[in-house]
Amino acid sequence: LGARATTLLSQTRLKQCLGAFMLFIGPTIPLKGHLKKKDEEARAKEGGASAGPSAGSSAGSADAKESGSAELFGIDMEKAMRNLTIGLGTGFLSGLFGVGGGAITVPALTFFNEDMNFHTALGTSLGAMVPISMVGVATHAKLGNVVPRIAAPLAAG
Repeated sequence: LGARATTLLSQTRLKQCLGAFMLFIGPTIPLKGHLKKKDEEARAKEGGASAGPSAGSSAGSADAKESGSAELFGIDMEKAMRNLTIGLGTGFLSGLFGVGGGAITVPALTFFNEDMNFHTALGTSLGAMVPISMVGVATHAKLGNVVPRIAAPLAAG
């Protein structure tokens, strides 16, 4: 869908949208720590529990049971839906702007998953990037937007 959406925008508008997107997404990783600290302070004032599991801990069924999330086959459905939404957004924006893992997925994973640190988000993003990229390349190739003599050496590098 993102690759097809590029045909609806002029090159100038597409560049403007990419620039605005990059300015928006840039501060999200360092901002997470600040927002998490503010959330913990607010919860402490209200007498609530801590903001969640410590960074880098694995997400298990105990976390889901404590939070009251629904589980299906041992999978926390709230987290699964959150990450599915991140994947759908990444797929659309990757096709639209030609960016993916580093610019979209890693910040989204670290920002919306309180138990995921930057290194884990980076590795997870790399694992998910291949199928997303393949779909985007296939769609852009059908639209005539791929130059194989340039793309092949880039892929080899």
